[in-house]
Amino acid sequence: MHSRLVRLIGCATVWAFCACGEQPTEVELQLYPCDLTSGLPTSVDLTIQSSGADGKIGEPLVKTFPISEPEKVFEDGFATVGFTPPAGTLTADITVLWTAGSEVVQARYNLGVPALGEAMPLGKEECESGPSTTTTPTTTDEPTTVGTDTTGSGSETETGTTTTTDPTETTSTSSTSSTSTGDSETTTESTTTTTDTTTSTTDTTMGTSGGPMEGGTCMSPGLTACDAGPGALGQLLVCQDTTWVLLPDFCQPSACENLGFTNPQAVGCFGDEQGWSCACAETPQGQCEPGQVSQCGEAIGMDGDVKVELCVDDVYYAAQCAGCIIKNGKPLCITD
Repeated sequence: MHSRLVRLIGCATVWAFCACGEQPTEVELQLYPCDLTSGLPTSVDLTIQSSGADGKIGEPLVKTFPISEPEKVFEDGFATVGFTPPAGTLTADITVLWTAGSEVVQARYNLGVPALGEAMPLGKEECESGPSTTTTPTTTDEPTTVGTDTTGSGSETETGTTTTTDPTETTSTSSTSSTSTGDSETTTESTTTTTDTTTSTTDTTMGTSGGPMEGGTCMSPGLTACDAGPGALGQLLVCQDTTWVLLPDFCQPSACENLGFTNPQAVGCFGDEQGWSCACAETPQGQCEPGQVSQCGEAIGMDGDVKVELCVDDVYYAAQCAGCIIKNGKPLCITD
């Protein structure tokens, strides 16, 4: 039996199935929304890792449910999702991500899974603060400061400016100002070096240019994406309102169980907006073999996924992707 998630509605349905004499096939997840200042949630993301007597069962189950009419869905105070756990499931680690406008709030649960046909309440007592919405004003303010300090390079810097790049540029400019008390020619050379270093840092952080980036514009609230690209590690982003912001701590070690690591850790994501997966490494991180390069690897798991191997700065990473292609000579996760 494979795990699955079906429907998002505003009332209990499992009981109706039982009343009609049919055998239940689902556990009823009762989702009580976290409190959001923007109002009722307009989207919910579920991640469920089932576990049995011998440990985790299969890969985490991930699904997003848009909520077009939240007043109707939460009329009874909660929404219902039908969950069919895989055979042998005893407990489940569940992450619920609620989105409303520019807000994202997360709740995590570790609960025993009841018998089919029974309800499994997921209350708001486990809600915690999600990614801060202060990212957008921070990104807006800092490019203005950089433009004021360095008029000559302002237009060149603006095309790739991110929240990560701006603080680096400001710190370097302050260092250059202290050097200017010595020789004016030395000050000019330092300024040129600062611009080059900032550009290099941006390329490394973002993985590839032209894809989703922190502070960039997005059109689908609640959508997740990876800012990595071919052969690079990245950070997971979520679309809040119309802005990409970081989604920290989303990837968990449970995503690493089929990759051959003895003591794995989740280190980020791999892919882009078309398809991504959590990237993993050994603890402590291990080195690549001599001559080893990033590549699409062999098939793993029960669903035809593939193992992707990455060598980034001579450190070995791996990810399990639904598919893999070679783009610009480097591997990239794709969806089937």
